[in-house]
Amino acid sequence: VLLFLPIGDWPGSWESRVSGTRTFLADLTAMGCIPHLDLSLYGLDAQNEQAGIGADIVHGERYDGRIRDVARAVRSVEGPVFVRIGAEFNGRWNPYEPFEFPAAYRKIVDIFKAEGVANAAYIWCYEPDAPGDFADVDPERGPLWYPGDDVVDWFGLDVFHTHNFAGPRESGGALGP
Repeated sequence: VLLFLPIGDWPGSWESRVSGTRTFLADLTAMGCIPHLDLSLYGLDAQNEQAGIGADIVHGERYDGRIRDVARAVRSVEGPVFVRIGAEFNGRWNPYEPFEFPAAYRKIVDIFKAEGVANAAYIWCYEPDAPGDFADVDPERGPLWYPGDDVVDWFGLDVFHTHNFAGPRESGGALGP
């Protein structure tokens, strides 16, 4: 079961969103499920449009307290939690920025670790409808999207359409058309 939690400004107070997240995590764990929490690296701007906050996370401290709050909520769970940071980062519908995204992802994992979170598995989730530049690295600026093996535990892939796959497909058999 997945819960999206935007770290940026969003309807409802931050305190109520964190409280709801704690309840979500506790309830799912009590049911024997592994919670899946998506930390969305955006908020709403003055025009109520999604606005990315990756650069603010990387270059400032404005959201550090919120990230710590989430880390403590995850740490309080007696069991594993999947933490998907900025899912579908390269999707055209997300306001994430190349180079800033992997740095923000790393900072979030670093804060979680500093808060003593030992029960989280960090997921890097790619969207195949987007450009195939997810592994590109600029020699001067670093990785376009990938934050590094030391902070990624799982790769995620959100597949919505079969046209996301190219190449021959075998027919017949148990899984064939």
